[in-house]
Amino acid sequence: VMYLFKKYTHASTEDFDEMLERQVTPWNIGDDTCSPRPEPPTKYLLMFIAILSWPTAESARLRALLRRGDSWLKAFVEAADVRYAFFVPEIPSHFTKDLLQEREENSDFLFANP
Repeated sequence: VMYLFKKYTHASTEDFDEMLERQVTPWNIGDDTCSPRPEPPTKYLLMFIAILSWPTAESARLRALLRRGDSWLKAFVEAADVRYAFFVPEIPSHFTKDLLQEREENSDFLFANP
């Protein structure tokens, strides 16, 4: 066990010499190992759900059902803190006013190249 009573820095050759002497790899020592770890800037994300969809009216209806508060997707997102997105192929011949409006209104909608 190695107790760290000072801050080690990767820029110091003296610190590297000491780590080599103790047979400790540099990637196991961080700059802030002596002080409390800072809080992460955002929540750690463990799961992302990619939902493949199609640019049709029927698929739009199904996406709307999944966005409702009583859907299995919303229940899963709230229970497990996951993120999701609908991936719709970018086919210009299928673009409609409703499809483009849906994309503007929802942050979970992405066009993907087929």
